[in-house]
Amino acid sequence: MPNQSQGQTIVSIRISCSRDARATYSEHEESCAERIRNALIDLLPDESAQLVNESAGDIVVGFDAPESALMISRRMQQFAAAKAHEHGVIIKIGLVAPDERQTAGNGDASLAIAKSRELARLASSSQTLACLSSAADFDLALRDKLSEVDPDEWREELCDGRGKVYAVSWQEDVATRLAPAIGAAQAVTRVGKLRLRWRNEQMVLQPDTSRITIGRGGDVDIAIESDFASRDHAHVDYLHSCFVLADHSTNGTYVQIDDSEVFIHDDELILRGEGWISLGRRPRSTAGKVVYFWAEGEADAQ
Repeated sequence: MPNQSQGQTIVSIRISCSRDARATYSEHEESCAERIRNALIDLLPDESAQLVNESAGDIVVGFDAPESALMISRRMQQFAAAKAHEHGVIIKIGLVAPDERQTAGNGDASLAIAKSRELARLASSSQTLACLSSAADFDLALRDKLSEVDPDEWREELCDGRGKVYAVSWQEDVATRLAPAIGAAQAVTRVGKLRLRWRNEQMVLQPDTSRITIGRGGDVDIAIESDFASRDHAHVDYLHSCFVLADHSTNGTYVQIDDSEVFIHDDELILRGEGWISLGRRPRSTAGKVVYFWAEGEADAQ
């Protein structure tokens, strides 16, 4: 395994494939994750990236500059998004840039790798989380792709007091689409459990869980402090063997499901896969004021 160079920006990429994708590749010599891993490695520039470690579902790469690391991370997410529709591919990326207060040593290198892997683990589907000491020196186009994450999203200190956590946008002005109508006869994957996380709170919903309310008011189950949220903004019910988000707000609700962003207003949406829910405005403008969700199939929830 190559050694990490001093002062590198460390990027960890977690790779996963859907059950259908794993079945598709079951007769091949390489697994789905291995094929995607090798394709992602081919995206690395020879002159500024160094492969630090790799496994079937994980790649760790060192970059000479954080700008290069951020740009390649965006390219990787774009590549995975293109494969998602065909193969159900999801990648999560964690990035840790060096800090001028760090001292060179194996301990710092190991810590950066561990921290980048932790960021990748905590990232939502198709998300890149980056620990940066500062984004002020980046050019405007790159700064425009960064959204500061509310530090209260997690209990632990992800940057050890040396910087801030940013979500890195990889989409190129993709238009938000409207949600299709939901019907009882619509074919859906049965969901046995829905996990929700917001700020430092968590909740697990089962099929027999009562309606969960979301909004700005003090009498809701999930309270979000946002001027764009209604007091009783939305709710989640278990209907037709899946969890359904219903919006009844003034400003509507933005939802990211895997690699697609959906807008609903006085409408309903099935929550599947992984993603986030933002009340009244895209989360880029209300960083930290989102609810993350993970939907688990009946077999996964057992």
